[in-house]
Amino acid sequence: MVERELLEIPELETKTTELKQILNSGDKALSWLKTVVGFANTLGGSLYIGVNQSDVAKSGLTSKIIDEQVQLFIREVKEHIYPPIVYNFEYLPFLHDDKKLYILKINITKRNEIYYLKFNGFSSVFIREEGRTSLATPSQMNALFANKAMYPYDKEKTDIKFDKNNFTKLYKVYYENNGEALNEKILSSIGFFDQEGFLARGATLFQDNLHLEETLTTCQYWFNVSKGGKKYLTSGDLNKNILENIDLILDFINKYNYTLEKKKNRGRETIYSYPQRAVFEGIINAYAHKNYYLNAPIEINIYPDRLEIVSPGSLLNYRELKNEYDIASILPTRRNPLISEILRLIKYMEQKGSGFDLIEEEYSLYDRNHQPFVNADSSFFALTMPNVNFASGVIKSTTTDLKLQTNNGYQLSEKERKILSYCYYEKKTISEIAALLGIKISSYLRNDILGKLVNQHLLEKDVSNKADTYLTNRDEVFII
Repeated sequence: MVERELLEIPELETKTTELKQILNSGDKALSWLKTVVGFANTLGGSLYIGVNQSDVAKSGLTSKIIDEQVQLFIREVKEHIYPPIVYNFEYLPFLHDDKKLYILKINITKRNEIYYLKFNGFSSVFIREEGRTSLATPSQMNALFANKAMYPYDKEKTDIKFDKNNFTKLYKVYYENNGEALNEKILSSIGFFDQEGFLARGATLFQDNLHLEETLTTCQYWFNVSKGGKKYLTSGDLNKNILENIDLILDFINKYNYTLEKKKNRGRETIYSYPQRAVFEGIINAYAHKNYYLNAPIEINIYPDRLEIVSPGSLLNYRELKNEYDIASILPTRRNPLISEILRLIKYMEQKGSGFDLIEEEYSLYDRNHQPFVNADSSFFALTMPNVNFASGVIKSTTTDLKLQTNNGYQLSEKERKILSYCYYEKKTISEIAALLGIKISSYLRNDILGKLVNQHLLEKDVSNKADTYLTNRDEVFII
């Protein structure tokens, strides 16, 4: 036991140290939680609890208060900081007036991750500067993401020990597709776990009974060709391990992967709306190339005219792609080499990786309006696969000559169909509609034509603006 003056406690707050007399709870916890996040996002650091900077004689906490502070820290950090930070406690005892007191030292570890503070419904990123904590600027956020990209997410080490009993799904799929048992030598050779048996982060995403935000996936079927309609069906959020998610996604898509029987010279051929091999390759690509540092799900959206698979994170080596149809020419650098290697081992992925050439091959029998394409920027990568049984192909938002059908069975005249097509994607004024039809604004147009469509609930009138506008009710009017 030493006297307080002999403890190695810094006198100043720096980029890696912060001194607090006590940790508060509730809304007042925000001040020290920001510091914890700042340490984790910068160089790491130590938080000293029980230090009174203005009156050193009042420094130190009893064992009871120290225990309360530890539990408060654990509780608040678990509730407000994600992903989970790495930290440890040190208890620095000393004697003061023959009384045993403590300084609590909390060490925050810097890891290859971006940490967020979630408070009152908002998520923020903080960084640590000399003696203070600040909200990260856009340029600092870019630097954080750039640093993360230098080392693959899935190669990072964890403190979880390998146990083959936690990977029954992986072992089962490997055996089914290779005809032999998976062994630890194979897994070790690809970096599944290190020499001490600790799993890589990518390996943990294949564990049984997994429920993590990293694997979160949403699946939705939309009754209309955009998300503007209110009617849709969803599978709910999926956040099981990667292999279980793939099975669930395929089941969801197959519910809406309708078939068409095409007559051939020798019998009939079944045509799936979305070629099954293309669907599989698209899903595998999404999990292989997702940026797992981003707190966002993979999205599976099915519309009457197309299937979209959206993966968070840019495609490495490509800054932006806009309706790129030559998808076989896209040669992405593997963002997650370990996840890709695991998928290759179980024969879910080809050696060269992307599968875009296989998707393009599956669609090679169809015309230009039924060809897959890619869109991408710094935040997402989206693969669009047209419904080959949807006659018009992918419907573009600029289209004004749509084939429409009403939910209530109302038979549209050619003029009414033209109006509903024109107003399908964005609101139009009566002047714009009159110009489209080549007629003057009149009570006949306002009441007998537009009014009739409004009364049938096929057209919605918005009178909140200076000029009345009209928008097609996409819950009652469908593109066919």
